[in-house]
Amino acid sequence: MARATRARSGRPPCSPHHKLDNLVAITDCNKMQIDGTTKEILSLEPLADKWRAFNWEVFEIDGHDWNQLHTALQQAIAVTGKPAMIVAHTFKGKGNAAVENRVDSHHVGVPDQAAYDKFIAGLGYSCPLPYAK
Repeated sequence: MARATRARSGRPPCSPHHKLDNLVAITDCNKMQIDGTTKEILSLEPLADKWRAFNWEVFEIDGHDWNQLHTALQQAIAVTGKPAMIVAHTFKGKGNAAVENRVDSHHVGVPDQAAYDKFIAGLGYSCPLPYAK
């Protein structure tokens, strides 16, 4: 997340200036990046306030709650005169006990059926590996 924010740092100030009210963006705020937490590497907080400082309309939601996401999208679409940002607070790997909220789960390898079974079991169901022979 931090890398994406830095890579696009020139765009947030321009969007409100041009009144791009047809622009809705979502930031997946899981507070992690590939090599550590954002607090350790590059603190982004208070993230929502930073977007507000650029004059974006900001909605903060539980990114795992589909009802909140749907409501925020509808509210964001209705914003006029400036862009809207939805900050979705999430947990990396939510729902999978093997990887949930772990920095080292950024790149999870699934080299064989046993590894696949482990991660699928963490979700609470099983299904065959799509490319199994």
